[in-house]
Amino acid sequence: MQIKEIITYLEQLAPLSSQESYDNSGLIVGDAQAELTNALISLDCTEDIVDEAIQRGCNLIISHHPIVFKGLKKITFGYGSFQSGQDRKPISIFNTVSFLPLICYEMIFTGAVNLDTKPYNFILNISEDGWFNKSVGVHQHFVHSQFRAIEEGKHIIRSTNQGFSSSILPNGSVNRVTKLDGYSKISTEIYLNNEETVFS
Repeated sequence: MQIKEIITYLEQLAPLSSQESYDNSGLIVGDAQAELTNALISLDCTEDIVDEAIQRGCNLIISHHPIVFKGLKKITFGYGSFQSGQDRKPISIFNTVSFLPLICYEMIFTGAVNLDTKPYNFILNISEDGWFNKSVGVHQHFVHSQFRAIEEGKHIIRSTNQGFSSSILPNGSVNRVTKLDGYSKISTEIYLNNEETVFS
């Protein structure tokens, strides 16, 4: 079992969206992809607790009080963090429709969406906006997606863990968007566009 499975279970019981503004919940240090050896549960994460965890062969400490509370929020990329590849390949569905999968920041830079210039019908953007913690960054990511929709002339479907999941049409207009807080979902028809723009 991977550590991320424990984290997912705990976050189903106590969703991160329900934490207070002063809280610092979630994985703060470590690798969520690592195999769980054993877990230690404590009120605080002190040096003595870390020593005990090491002695007991635990590679996960679940504490009520976080190891970092104010200022710095975490020392890890965060569980489930995405990594970019060397190229961008569209994924084909039933050999009729293809989409270009992009992660968080790959939507930010103009002219850097379709590096391989391979044809595709729409863009699927999976964005881990949780680390923005409701700052202006969440809004910036969303607006940049609108710009990319216009530049590429493609429908963009965004899925975020804490941000604006949305459906953005090729002209940049938003026809579906979720609220910033809480669990939600959208349902939309996808506009398939094969035409190029002056930017693409």
